[in-house]
Amino acid sequence: GFDRALEEAYGGDPCPETEDLVSAVTAPLEGVVRQRKGVSHRPWNAAPKVIAVTSGKGGVGKTTMTANLGIALARLGLTVGVIDCDFGLSNLHVMLGMRPVHKLPDVLSGRVPLHDGFEPGPEGLRVLAGATGSPELAELTYARRSRGGVSTENLKRIFDIVFLDTGAGIARGALSMLT
Repeated sequence: GFDRALEEAYGGDPCPETEDLVSAVTAPLEGVVRQRKGVSHRPWNAAPKVIAVTSGKGGVGKTTMTANLGIALARLGLTVGVIDCDFGLSNLHVMLGMRPVHKLPDVLSGRVPLHDGFEPGPEGLRVLAGATGSPELAELTYARRSRGGVSTENLKRIFDIVFLDTGAGIARGALSMLT
């Protein structure tokens, strides 16, 4: 189960803080994983989760944590999406070895539907790449994000769990992803 996925993702005995974080994220999903075995659709009695991986400080491992948790949960059969919300230095797709065709601004502008903006990544993970240095995203607000279709409610219709890999700091664009 989750212990095996954690072992595979972190390669050994992770620090207690990592185990606490993984337990907080995965404990509510254990029933979903059990129900998924032999069931080909989402059990609608289980509430999907949207979780922001965030910090005011850069270089603390937000992207690494997002990628590893996403892959570990996807390996367990959950439908997992990740969105790179670092609008200054988007790099989640690079870490995952991807060359995305679509990025977040394509979805926000309506050029690409939300579901199609998420591209296949490792182990069944679905990735919506961010855009580096995008003026359009620098001042992103919740209202603008929702009008573009990237709302929590829309994400919950597609995925069991979504991770938001936020940028560091307290700029409006970074904070808008936390609402």
